[in-house]
Amino acid sequence: MVDEEVSVKKPFNYKKLILWVLIISIVIIIGLIIFLLGNMYSDVKSSSTQQQTTDSSTSQAISNNPAKKAVTENTSKEEQIQEAALEFDKSYIDYMLEAIGCKELHNPLFLSNTPKIKSLVDNDEYWSEVVDGKINTYEGSIDNPDLIIITTKQEAAKAMLSDDLTAYVKKAVWDGTITVEMVAGKIELASKGYLKLYDALYS
Repeated sequence: MVDEEVSVKKPFNYKKLILWVLIISIVIIIGLIIFLLGNMYSDVKSSSTQQQTTDSSTSQAISNNPAKKAVTENTSKEEQIQEAALEFDKSYIDYMLEAIGCKELHNPLFLSNTPKIKSLVDNDEYWSEVVDGKINTYEGSIDNPDLIIITTKQEAAKAMLSDDLTAYVKKAVWDGTITVEMVAGKIELASKGYLKLYDALYS
């Protein structure tokens, strides 16, 4: 008589399934908490930061504009744009990023991952990092930036010499002469304050 092998079906491991569900749920909850706390932190920081509107502060802002320092007075607007474009360097990027509100970007709560922005200007590459409200720009490229800005030296010079840089950049983004690409995921962008910046440019 031949013994027949009896296949025994193993019972489904519900404990393992429940464990995986719990782990995934915890990861999602942590992500949502970081997202919400990052937004709350950004709101508190923005509301506590008052914008200076006095004539003296306006004059100081103009004097710090590197493009205005580069141009010759009593020349035509077109000549000034050409001069400013020729003098383009990383200080232009610092100034433009500050003007559109990038100083308000911040690390995600409890994390050390600083906001990083890549700028492509003609054939040159720059990258900027926001640390404690200060923008630092460097020549060269960077992997995995949060945001990529694409423009030309000519367009940057026009923006820097305009009467309202923020309004000019906003219009240029709409017109496509300045391109802003969000690279990082939405949760990370929101936790660093980028979504408010994006909304401000496209609203």
